[in-house]
Amino acid sequence: MSNSIIILGQNESARKNKIESIAGISIHKGHPDLLVIKQESDKKSIGIGQIRNGIAFLNEKPYSRKNKVLLIQDANNMTTQAQNALLKTLEEPPVHADIILEAKTEKGLLETVKSRCRKIRAETTLDELNIGKVDEIPDVDSTLLPSDRGMALYRTSILSKEDTETIIKVLEFWIRQYREKLRQKGNLKYVTNIELITSAIEDLEDTNINKQILLDLLALELK
Repeated sequence: MSNSIIILGQNESARKNKIESIAGISIHKGHPDLLVIKQESDKKSIGIGQIRNGIAFLNEKPYSRKNKVLLIQDANNMTTQAQNALLKTLEEPPVHADIILEAKTEKGLLETVKSRCRKIRAETTLDELNIGKVDEIPDVDSTLLPSDRGMALYRTSILSKEDTETIIKVLEFWIRQYREKLRQKGNLKYVTNIELITSAIEDLEDTNINKQILLDLLALELK
């Protein structure tokens, strides 16, 4: 794994699975080479003291693994001072150290923090989507790419009335559909469509963008 990573995604279970897959270590079983930092119950944020403890932990040699892992859960709850204290370590971590920042979205993370990390989106499994039966989820092409563009915009207007979390789950499912199409057909247009939908998810997560406008633009940009 790259030494400094941000794991993003709406589903907590998906984020946990991605972290454990990348780090090769269980989050909840405990290990001397793993330190989990999270917001304390009586605090409103993750403070600079906790981050300094994490840096000190990373500077020690591993106990039994090749690398030590520092996991910061809900990393966007770090104070500005805490994030600034972490910058140098993110950019030049000890050779035996891996740092994972975990959060639903990038919102609240400083640009200087994000620029020093590789971003990975945790994919939601079909079971974790939890939006009804799979065959009830609208197919991406029939929804956004019918021959009649007016029909596409009508369908996006219906989807836009759902809450943001449900829309994101549908978009994540559509990404899975396009990845399967890419695997079967190898058409690079599906790569572009995956990138467009991923960007739409990020906009929904991090801004107050109008859902109708976002989905309309997506329907017009997909190929």
